[in-house]
Order: sequence, then C-alpha cells, then structure tokens
Amino acid sequence: MRLNKSNMVALAMVAGGGAIFYYITKSITDLSFDALGASFFPKIAALGLMLFGTILFITSTWGKQDQKKETGYTFQESMKILCFLVFLFLYVLCLPTVGFLLATTLLMLIIFLILSDRWTLVHIGGALLFSILCTYVLWYVFTKQFDLILP
Repeated sequence: MRLNKSNMVALAMVAGGGAIFYYITKSITDLSFDALGASFFPKIAALGLMLFGTILFITSTWGKQDQKKETGYTFQESMKILCFLVFLFLYVLCLPTVGFLLATTLLMLIIFLILSDRWTLVHIGGALLFSILCTYVLWYVFTKQFDLILP
C-alpha cells in the first residue's frame, strides 16, 4: 500500500478528530441544567471527522488507482490551505475570550477572502453582510431554539 494525498488527508482527519475529541472530553464541562450538554455537538463533530476520515482512507486505499493522475497543489493553493488552518486555529483559541458572535463573523469573512479571487468593495461588503446574517442565524437557532449556551 502506497500513501497518496487522499490517504494522508484521511489519516490527518482521523488523527485530528481524535485529538479534538480528547481535548473536548478534558476541557468542556457539562452543566446540569443543559439537556444535551455543552460537549455533545463538538463530540459529534469530532466523531464525524474520525468516521469520514476512516471511510476516505478505506475508499482511497482500495479504490481504483488509475482513475485520475495525482497532481500536487500549486503554491497559491497551499498558502490558502495554510491560511485557512491558521485562522481556524486562532478562531478556536479566541472563541472563549472574544465570544461567538464576533469570532464567527470574522472567521466567515476571512474564509471568504481566502477563497475568493474578487476583492472589490461590493464583494467584501456582501461577504460581511452574509457572515453577519449567518452568524446571527446560527446564534438564534442554537440559543433560542435549542437552548444551548454559546461562548
């Protein structure tokens, strides 16, 4: 078995999901009045990462190898991936101090700027409006409908 790009991504997903699950079990305390607990959804997400990483590893290992020729990432694509991972890590670190609304709005705006090639004032304004709206909808659904406490 030879490790290709898909296998490495799959193994990274499984390892990352396991590390996140371990971190969640050690750091998030569930409150007694919360129905599901504060750690329920993060644990589900971490388990999903591990599950889908395992599925990706199995399918990329035993799938057809001659379907597509492996191509590497360009330098610009590699920098976009690195920036995304750095900002995602900063989001996790800043979330308890800055709060959900501001941190999530900034993360969504930064992700748009990373993924987009158009940086006109209209596109940035639309991205800012969309990120504010999506963050508010997420906050409303989780706090008002599910009665969960967000940081």
